[in-house]
Amino acid sequence: MKLSKPLKIALLATTVLPLIYMVMFFASFALTVSGGSRSNVIFDNFGILMAVHLGVMLLMFALITFYIVFLFKTDRVKTEMKAVWAVAIFMGSIVAMPIFWYLYIWPSGDGRSAEPAA
Repeated sequence: MKLSKPLKIALLATTVLPLIYMVMFFASFALTVSGGSRSNVIFDNFGILMAVHLGVMLLMFALITFYIVFLFKTDRVKTEMKAVWAVAIFMGSIVAMPIFWYLYIWPSGDGRSAEPAA
């Protein structure tokens, strides 16, 4: 599976969005709990927050699906590592997907495995 450079960059931006959302959500939650000057950030915008939250969840499902399909269609990942990466992407998606992107999607080359020589 070959991706163009602009598509790789767009995929990275899409992959990082849930991480950014998580940080912003926890920050707004911390403001609400601490009783800061904007103590009702979550409650005042609950409908918007739930819509964004649902959108991020759907995006995560789409990203997990893309990364798993890419994983099993590419020859850049060694066969014995594909199951390990599948579990990592499924269980630790928000952390594993940017790492997988950096190791296997971003490098351009002849399509051979990107695993470092041992």
